[in-house]
Order: sequence, then C-alpha cells, then structure tokens
Amino acid sequence: MKAFVKLLVSAAASVSAIAAHASTVTFDFMGTVTNATGIYTSAGATVAGSFSINTDARILAFSSGTIGSTAAPWLARAQGGAFYVLPTLSALVTGSTLTSGGVSFSDTGPSSFGNDDIVEGFANIAGPPNSYVVEDQSFSDSSTWQEGYFQLNGGTGASAPYDANGLPLFANATMRFGALISSTGSRIDYTITSMTPVPLPASAWLLLSALGLLRLRTGIRST
Repeated sequence: MKAFVKLLVSAAASVSAIAAHASTVTFDFMGTVTNATGIYTSAGATVAGSFSINTDARILAFSSGTIGSTAAPWLARAQGGAFYVLPTLSALVTGSTLTSGGVSFSDTGPSSFGNDDIVEGFANIAGPPNSYVVEDQSFSDSSTWQEGYFQLNGGTGASAPYDANGLPLFANATMRFGALISSTGSRIDYTITSMTPVPLPASAWLLLSALGLLRLRTGIRST
C-alpha cells in the first residue's frame, strides 16, 4: 500500500508539472517576408517560427478586462526585470522563436534584464473587439531588446480572431501579419500564411490518464 501511495504522489507531481506546461499553448507559423532592414537584412524570402501563449502568467496590475471577451477590449500583460525595476518574471505570458535566412531569434524564458509580454483583444475601429495582438519583448542586456509580434484582424463576436481562452483563431482573420523588431531600429515584416497549434506530447496524455486511473483505484479501495 505504501508503494502505491508513493506512486500516486509521484504521478501527481508529474501531472502537476505537465498541467503547468499545458497552460502554455504553442502555435507554429510560417510566412512571407515583406521587408527586412538593418541587422535583419540577411533574412530570406520566407519566415518560420512559433509563439507560445500563457495568459495565466499575466500580472493583474498590468492587465484588464475579461480574457477572450468579444464584447469589450481585454489585455493580459506581464512585465518584469531590471529594465522595468521589477522582479524577474517567473513565467512568460508570451514567448517566440523566428528563423529566416541568416536571422534567428528565440525567447523561451524570462530574462533578468527585462520582459514585456502582451496578449490583447481590441477594436481597431469603433465597436466590439475585432483585432488580436501578441507581443513578446525580451532584453538581452540593460538596453538591447528584440520583440516578436503578430496581429490578426477579423470580425466581431463569433467571428473574432481569438477564442474564449484568448488564443488565436487564424481562420477568422482576414489580415494576418507579424514582425521582429530590434532596439537598433531594425525590423523584419511578414505576412502569416499558416498558424497551427502544437499538440501536447503523447507522454503528457499518458501521465494524465495514469493519474485518473490511480485516483479511480484509490476511490474504489476506500469504498
């Protein structure tokens, strides 16, 4: 019995870690480069990368509205690090990667120098929200930063370019574009041609299933 309880505790810890990971949803994207300047002039004709989104990591003092609302604007934001004279973030609201020709960018974890992450639904004209923005700014030292960014414009209500969880709905977007911007003033601009969610690894589902079975077995034994 002790071995069973130990196994249950171990499985619960593993699933807890997976649940934290599962709150971050990653979307792979591909696109066509329309402009490249400065330090990004070695970019190619196409771009590929990913955006990771975790609105649960938002800081309430910097955020507003109800995430995923189609009736009113909303904002999920986290800001931290030395540049902002704030503690380093414990988790990112947004992270991103990008490759194009000779250009490569990756921001997959908090920086002690600074991060400013935004996921937002807003109206680019008067009325209900019809636009969706994800911004991922990361400092590599006290004054140098890069920012991955994309925006989807679409309809309103059920045709908004995001869902109730504040995640992108690419099919609802009529305009789809992004950029990588640097503190040097350099930038890559691109149109997004595809965006697809990355599924959880099979091991995560196996562990989640295992915990469910263990809980069921425990319940049967206790009755």
